[in-house]
Amino acid sequence: MSSPAADGEDTAELSAKPPRLPKQLITAWVLLLLSDGAAHGYQLHRELDAQHVSVDASRLYRNLHCLERDGCVNSRWETAVAGPRRRCYRLTPAGRRMLDDTAARLGVIAELHARFVGVYRRSLRPPAGDDPPPARGASI
Repeated sequence: MSSPAADGEDTAELSAKPPRLPKQLITAWVLLLLSDGAAHGYQLHRELDAQHVSVDASRLYRNLHCLERDGCVNSRWETAVAGPRRRCYRLTPAGRRMLDDTAARLGVIAELHARFVGVYRRSLRPPAGDDPPPARGASI
């Protein structure tokens, strides 16, 4: 399997494309944002964008629906001073436990990722004492 950069795709372009996040990571972000207090879906979407977490609105609302079904959040309709009613979501104790468990798991995964990147970067350096190969066309 070759990397996109090896296929001629610019690595800067790769980092500019927001990755499609796994559902579990979206769930973790939603729970984290709700741990600061109740919020409606549009507000959560804006806060996710501010954190550079790209998720389309329909996926966010499906995620909220699943969290509510599973007892991790509850919701109620609120009447806005101006505009339509909004469904406001609040973290439940079960949601807080899920957030804590998810954060612990993500911490372990982050350490594994950091270890991988460190080993990878070391593999790019020539071993100590080895001279780099001469440049093409250079006389020896």
